[in-house]
Amino acid sequence: MAKQITAESVLDAQCILILGGNEVTVRIIACLLVTNGAIVFISSPNDTDLKADLEYIRKQVPGCSVTGTTATIESANDVARFFLMAEIALPKHDALIYFPDKGIPAPDFMIAANRLFTMMANHRAGYLINIGSDPGLLT
Repeated sequence: MAKQITAESVLDAQCILILGGNEVTVRIIACLLVTNGAIVFISSPNDTDLKADLEYIRKQVPGCSVTGTTATIESANDVARFFLMAEIALPKHDALIYFPDKGIPAPDFMIAANRLFTMMANHRAGYLINIGSDPGLLT
């Protein structure tokens, strides 16, 4: 039986990755998570947006722990780099919040994410939260 995911269980996660999503959504979710003590790693499409997103989150929640890298989910190479950079930046990964896009085939996403999922399995914790309507990752 699958473990029930609740808002409280996700907020209990210590290190959370956010891949994809629009600027406003990512900022709101990241602020909520860092307010509850999480370490958050985000993606933004370019350096300018990444700097603005990080500054906004840090201004809203001074002293929080948030970092990130540039990545678009339309590019399998960007997705792979996102997971590699997250693995380097964070001590472990408890959750991935993913906003799917039809631009990257599900197999490429799964290949890029394999190291993350292995790390989650090794420390017996983690959530994959898929926010969107792409059924490709749900089958």
